[in-house]
Amino acid sequence: MIFHISLVDLINIVMIAAGMSISCMCFLHIKASLNLGDKKFRHSFLIIFSLLFLYIFTHMLRQVLDDMPGTGIRYALEIIPIIEIITVSITPYTMNQLLMSVTRTDITEKWLKNLMKALLAAQIILVLVGGPCGLFYHYDQNNVYHRSSGYFISNIIPLLILITNMILLVWNGKNITLRVKIAFWVYIIMPLIAIVIQNMFYGIQYIIFSMVAGSVFMYLVILREQADQYKRQNKSISRMQSGIILVMAELVESRDKRTGSHLRKTAEYARIIIEQMKKHGVYTDQLTDSFIKDVIHSAPLHDIGKIHVPDSILNKPGKLTDEEYEEIKKHTTAGRDIINSAIDMVSEENSGYLNEARNLAYCHHEKWDGTGYPQGLSGEQIPLSARIMAIADMFDALMSERSYKQVFSFEDAMNIIKKESGTHFDPRIIEAFVSAEAEIHELLCSDID
Repeated sequence: MIFHISLVDLINIVMIAAGMSISCMCFLHIKASLNLGDKKFRHSFLIIFSLLFLYIFTHMLRQVLDDMPGTGIRYALEIIPIIEIITVSITPYTMNQLLMSVTRTDITEKWLKNLMKALLAAQIILVLVGGPCGLFYHYDQNNVYHRSSGYFISNIIPLLILITNMILLVWNGKNITLRVKIAFWVYIIMPLIAIVIQNMFYGIQYIIFSMVAGSVFMYLVILREQADQYKRQNKSISRMQSGIILVMAELVESRDKRTGSHLRKTAEYARIIIEQMKKHGVYTDQLTDSFIKDVIHSAPLHDIGKIHVPDSILNKPGKLTDEEYEEIKKHTTAGRDIINSAIDMVSEENSGYLNEARNLAYCHHEKWDGTGYPQGLSGEQIPLSARIMAIADMFDALMSERSYKQVFSFEDAMNIIKKESGTHFDPRIIEAFVSAEAEIHELLCSDID
């Protein structure tokens, strides 16, 4: 037997198959992505793609059953178009609710939300009453589908909802970005055009194409918008965290008569050292992007434990006694405890840069040969971030005036650092530090405010 399929039928088959597949994949993507957007976004598009799948499936079912004989087939054929019209009506209503949420209209204008509910309820009642009465469509004695003269009435309320969306988009469009606004316009205009064309030239299912294409485009645009918004929020939070860290650290540092530039300069020295280490292939397996960012962000916290050291010891002019020096040394364990408290508040797995901040605060006075404090660690037992900070911290101390010492010259400070290679400092990191001598000198001569 040879089947003859017209071009129109072939186009409709492709549209139906593609529409069902795309709707199903989008639905499953939303369900599988638990952290995808906010609750309103997920809920709206789960409904939209479910309705699209149901609408296309029932339309396909009607096409298959059309012209098949039998009373049971007749009953099914009379019910299926009702489901089609209801689903195609709920979809623009759902998008209306999403639009009101995105433009924040549902917060200030509850009456509009209630009006949309009333229109949808009226549409469902109209379809349930008018469908069986033959107002919109009817079947002849051979179970062949025909539109009735009142078919256009079934599109009036969905059209009203779409027009309301257009007015809402113009009125409150300033609350959304341009690309989201364009996506909503595409979603609104495409079905309007499809409804007009399909009412004038019944055949190709333009509405299926317009609804699927518009919904997918809207979904992808809003998904991208939310991802970008999440990135912007993360950057804002990161900047705020960095500001808070710096303020806290400066408050601590100000107690021992040092300016805030010490904190910024040690962080910059650490950045320069890390860049040189990467350039020379030193510990590159550990120098990940996240590690570098965490070290630079947490560098100002390396002396946070000094908050527990008495002012009389911090600002003492002259040499400290053994007892006073032991008190000073406690700032490392105090810093560790302070940052541990912060980590406990946010949980270990979400602590981010605080883990490196703890390493810096606790271990930046350890020495490569094991003679440092508080644990007497040696070599690579010392965390890499602390080995880097030890050099940055000591160099800045040499180049800064203290109550008990004058400023060293740049050359003398560099020589002292070099001499400590292999005893106080990691020799490989010292090589990276020395290779950046010109950049360090330039930084030292600049004002960091």
